[in-house]
Amino acid sequence: GWATDEEEVLPGLRCLARPVFDASGTVVAALSVSMRGRQFDDALLAKLMPRLANASAQIGHKLGCGKDLIFPRSERRHPPEE
Repeated sequence: GWATDEEEVLPGLRCLARPVFDASGTVVAALSVSMRGRQFDDALLAKLMPRLANASAQIGHKLGCGKDLIFPRSERRHPPEE
């Protein structure tokens, strides 16, 4: 899953976040990227999504989270690096 903040908390600030799962499937952390709204346009958001997914998956993998939980079927083209 994803979480976004479209200037809801602070005007001019956009954020994107992704959960990090442990071996039991529990969310134990989250990674986020925040930037001023004008710099963080939809094109940059689309570019950052797979990178943030990879980073959270790599951390989850090191915590023992299995690939099936880290990557829903639509995202399996970006597996964590061993």
